[in-house]
Parts: sequence; structure tokens; C-alpha cells
Amino acid sequence: MATNRPHVCYRFLVPLLLILAAGPGRASGHSAQLPEIESGVVLNRTVTVGGQEFFQHFDHAWRDHGISERLIVSVHELPNPRFGSRIWVESGQRRLFEAVLPTGRSSIRPLAERAAEAASERAAEAEVERLLFRHADLGRDEI
Repeated sequence: MATNRPHVCYRFLVPLLLILAAGPGRASGHSAQLPEIESGVVLNRTVTVGGQEFFQHFDHAWRDHGISERLIVSVHELPNPRFGSRIWVESGQRRLFEAVLPTGRSSIRPLAERAAEAASERAAEAEVERLLFRHADLGRDEI
């Protein structure tokens, strides 16, 4: 059964989108600088309503920590109807926090605030460890 969707060649679409996103100065050959990100990035990989609420409270609490400006973190959720949703926060390939999402929505906010605190502590510890420990055979992310 044939569909009536037009064929899109992504090889040409991606550079075009990059040129359009850069603005009119960039498209005409002038080198315009992209705006800098003022704080770190928090990615949302949650799927349930409880996970979305956790993410909102976590994001708000995470922005209060100084280390949040230097890291990209992602909040992941794995829903399970039998055992509840498992939620975790990671930065790079390091898991900073992991817990089971409570079923009561009133318990989500304190958990998210504790998660932000624990994740910032673990990220700070990892940063100190990365700065102090040097090994010739291991890369920075392999420690």
C-alpha cells in the first residue's frame, strides 16, 4: 500500500537547517557567533506523568547547584507496571542517582530534591577524582 508522503533527502536537509538556525548573517558568509548556553543542559527521558513531575522538580532543584552550569545530565525512566518506575540521573556514562519512583505524587518532590542534592555531590566527587587521578593507560572517562 503506497503512502502519499513526499520523499525527504536528509543529506541536504540537515545542512540547510543548520544554516537557517544560524541566522541571516551566517547564511550570507559572515561569521556570527551562536549564543552561549548560560547554564548546563538537563535532558528529559521520562515517559510517565510521575516521571515528568520528577523531572520538573529535579530540574528546578538542580539549577540551584553551582556544578549544574558545567554538566549535561539526563533523567531517565524505565516504567514497570509490577514494580513501579525506576528513575535515574546520569552525566556522561556515570550514574549519579537511582531510585524507584513513589506511587504517591506528594512524595515525588522531596525525592527529586534529594536526587538533585545527591547527583551534585556525586558529580563534584567525580570531578575531583578526575582532576587528581592520572593514569597513562586510562582515559578520563574510563576511571
